[in-house]
Amino acid sequence: MTRRALTIFRGLSLAIIALGAFDANAAEPTEVVGIWLSPKADTRVRISPCGSALCGNIVWLKSPNDPQTGEPLADRNNPDPANRNRPILGMQIITDLKPGHAAGEWTGKVYSPNDGEIHDASFSMDGPNGIKMEACMMAGLMCRTRTWTRVN
Repeated sequence: MTRRALTIFRGLSLAIIALGAFDANAAEPTEVVGIWLSPKADTRVRISPCGSALCGNIVWLKSPNDPQTGEPLADRNNPDPANRNRPILGMQIITDLKPGHAAGEWTGKVYSPNDGEIHDASFSMDGPNGIKMEACMMAGLMCRTRTWTRVN
């Protein structure tokens, strides 16, 4: 290979590497986009763009109806009595999800229908098909980490 050809090859290689790094950074916020299955395999949440951030809505429940009444599960533990009859299926439970300080990390808020509270949460990729969600309460004194699995 001639010196000129080698110089051109090196320049093209650096350009390809730079473009690859640029594309990876541009795609970072969408790594978490998709449908995720809860650790107990009883809930699926779709994370998708909403405004300037990402949000997550419940799109599937293994048992969508209350076994006692046969009615759709409702947000019974919501602190606002006006919302206690809203169905859990379709509910937005992840809000304001934005990229964190490192690649593959996000921070946001998670609403728990189990206790009717909103918790600070951080998300980090656990391989291509896993995401760890850490939700904290009591000003971060008590945290719980769960790994969700990508459905698609």
